[in-house]
Amino acid sequence: MNKNLTNEEFVNSYLDSELSEIDRLDFENKLLHDSELREEYNFQKDLVEGIKETRRLELKSRLSNIPI
Repeated sequence: MNKNLTNEEFVNSYLDSELSEIDRLDFENKLLHDSELREEYNFQKDLVEGIKETRRLELKSRLSNIPI
């Protein structure tokens, strides 16, 4: 792994499944011990989940407005 990655970049790579197995395990270990990394991870994970939920609700609304 590139040691120059910021926490934000490290989390992005993890969430996008771009890390090797070794780097993924390293990330998960650091997540247990690094509160700043954990905070960034939780922020990004919540953001992604919020976007997915918003898109799901928008799609549901569009579908319910289609006349049958």
